[in-house]
Amino acid sequence: MTPNLQVVFDYVKANYGLRMGVTNCRRISGSQTWSQHSWSNAVDIHVASKAIGDGVKADLLDRYGDHIRYLLWWRADHYDHLHVDMWPRGWLTPPCAGSPLRIKFEDGTVSSGPFPLTIEEDEIMYAKCLNEAQWRSLYRSGVVGGASEQSVVDYWFHNSASRSDEEYCKASAAIVTDIAELSVASGSEGPQGDTGPSGPEGPRGPRGARGPEGEAKLTIVGTKVI
Repeated sequence: MTPNLQVVFDYVKANYGLRMGVTNCRRISGSQTWSQHSWSNAVDIHVASKAIGDGVKADLLDRYGDHIRYLLWWRADHYDHLHVDMWPRGWLTPPCAGSPLRIKFEDGTVSSGPFPLTIEEDEIMYAKCLNEAQWRSLYRSGVVGGASEQSVVDYWFHNSASRSDEEYCKASAAIVTDIAELSVASGSEGPQGDTGPSGPEGPRGPRGARGPEGEAKLTIVGTKVI
């Protein structure tokens, strides 16, 4: 799978759990042009209703629109699935048909590859891709702190539409940092932080955005999302 498509695939899998198909070495139906599926640079996202498809389309265009080459939905041959392929695109004949790899960028530049990751790092906010079970696992492992396990799930998962990109960016950075520190510590305890569950904690980190009054107030303390 190409790097940019992998980002989209992982996001859809984590947030929607929909059936998807990627690699298929073939030409576009009724055409001599090779499908981007031949380069593993396209995904078909199968949906059960127009409403679901409309929601996925809007979400992907909002999040990755600058990197999506085509998003086909609710048109001939695409009433039960969305087709998404990315820039840069596979060019001319794919390796699966015996030709050397060639890719074409949006500005018309042609390269021999490999496919690069052009989605900026700050666009890949891993916390946005976590499902409910993963948030619970992070809480139970001590990586993510909060007033309770349910408050963490409610704040970051059930009320995800109310969270800003800045919040998710901070949460992603804190989660990755804490996992790395836990790995290095190999289970040893560091100095106790101001709040959060017991376990390794670093120095007090920057405060994150607070939730609305009456809901769980989560912030980043000692590199923990709490």
